Amino acid sequence: RDIDGDGDPDLYITADFASPDRLWFNDGRGYFRQAHPHAMRRTSQFSMGMDFTDVNRDGHIDFLTADMLSRSHKRRKTQMGDMQVTESGIGLINNRPQIMQNTLQLGRGDATWAEVAQLSGLKATEWSWGVSFTDVDLDGYEDLIVATGMTRDFMDSDAQKRVTDAGRDTNKLEDLLLTREWFPKLPTQNVAYRNNGDLTFKYMSDDWGFSTKAVTGGLAQADFDGDGDLDMVFNNWTSPLEIYRNESIAPRVAVKLRSHGLNSQAIGAKVRLLGGP
Repeated sequence: RDIDGDGDPDLYITADFASPDRLWFNDGRGYFRQAHPHAMRRTSQFSMGMDFTDVNRDGHIDFLTADMLSRSHKRRKTQMGDMQVTESGIGLINNRPQIMQNTLQLGRGDATWAEVAQLSGLKATEWSWGVSFTDVDLDGYEDLIVATGMTRDFMDSDAQKRVTDAGRDTNKLEDLLLTREWFPKLPTQNVAYRNNGDLTFKYMSDDWGFSTKAVTGGLAQADFDGDGDLDMVFNNWTSPLEIYRNESIAPRVAVKLRSHGLNSQAIGAKVRLLGGP
């Protein structure tokens, strides 16, 4: 995604576990420059996926990284693990903590971002994988769809204790494979949130028909029926894939772009519509 508006695609790398996420700016000459560490003051701990958007339509690039925090209070406790408090020493103002939840980075327009996931109601979307911002209801604001679920809940503290009591080590692949049946299965609903247009989101999974509980590793969107809105495909690991047709009846404008040369479909082009009194 062209984050800084210079016409060159930039790169954001999500990282699981201890390694931090990193943002790289493309200089257009074959080199990338890493963003300043303080461009984002905190990031997700277990970044599983991400997508770019403009949440509040101010013209600045925003983005969300998806973690593994459950929407269920009970599951949050069973998945918490044995964590110790990390003390922040006096004067440590240059750190960039990682937190075990989604992070929504709101662009300020100066190559820095403010993290607003809790303010927006997007901090928890279950064990998340694919992330997609798309305008489901065609109101001009992009909504959020997240693919979720896991074959086994390997974060379950009760099952982890059972493994440890049996003399096994959950950090060893061999022991984990031998004891995987001790962990509960974790199929979950794919998560949908409606963008209210005021930096807040409303949970809409049931209202929009995403009621199936599955283990969904990824998602993609396309206008399969050619009606001008985007439909959704979920790639499930342990069950058949699902295709959801967007049945919005809101008015829409279709723009078809063509270009000269090899890029005949004008892939990467931007369309900007200005209106008002």
